[in-house]
Amino acid sequence: NAFSPNGDSYKEYWHIKHASEYDNIEVVVFNRWGVEVFRQKPYRNNEEKAWDGRTASGKELPSGTYYYVIDTHESGIQPLSGTITIIR
Repeated sequence: NAFSPNGDSYKEYWHIKHASEYDNIEVVVFNRWGVEVFRQKPYRNNEEKAWDGRTASGKELPSGTYYYVIDTHESGIQPLSGTITIIR
């Protein structure tokens, strides 16, 4: 689970497999101190809706490991959590 938003046009955004299958999918990303750095609902794998390694205000985040929660908001599907790494 990594992506590299470094301007080389390869893995510039976090692509979440099957994200488009859920209308209300929400992705929240936290830094190592538990501070929310990104939130998007609905999350889509495109330039406008996918995480590009920046905060909501556009600040570029440093390389490192971040923690996420993905919630489809679908009955019977538990939220998924884990880590994602930014490589610059």
